[in-house]
Amino acid sequence: MSYQDFHVNGPATIDLLWSGDSAYVNLGITVDGPDVSNRGHFEDVLADDGGPAVPVDVQYFGEDAQIRLDIIRWDETQMRRLESRIAGKTVGQVRAVDIGTLMYRGLHNFKMRINATARTGLSAENTWIYNVCWAEDVIQFKPSTKVLRKSVIIRAIPDTSGVLYTRS
Repeated sequence: MSYQDFHVNGPATIDLLWSGDSAYVNLGITVDGPDVSNRGHFEDVLADDGGPAVPVDVQYFGEDAQIRLDIIRWDETQMRRLESRIAGKTVGQVRAVDIGTLMYRGLHNFKMRINATARTGLSAENTWIYNVCWAEDVIQFKPSTKVLRKSVIIRAIPDTSGVLYTRS
């Protein structure tokens, strides 16, 4: 039996490949492995046979992922770019022109590579690559102290080929 770990013990480095760029850049290092939820989306199919509340079937509508990164060391330039969410936007400002922007088709996304560290006595973990991502939330813990860290919530969706993530 082959076991596949999804949780990474220890820190992981996070690299981003921004839309329009040709090389990955390092965002930072997580305090522990990222928390990943690959989420399936479903809708109940209602019919007279099941009544008004009990489905007769359930319909599948694809998958996305939510990834939480607790980052303890980061490249400030890349973090500011991530926090701005829209290319060219200043962090902390919401421009009327940006409302309604398409994150994927509008090229305001990035590819994210999670590079796991090897666990003591075991082989290196897989590298995970999510193809279409953007930051949904960036939360600061203990701002204005020496122990500042950021929790980044990333949303990932499948690319036009239907690929949500790959492992290598």
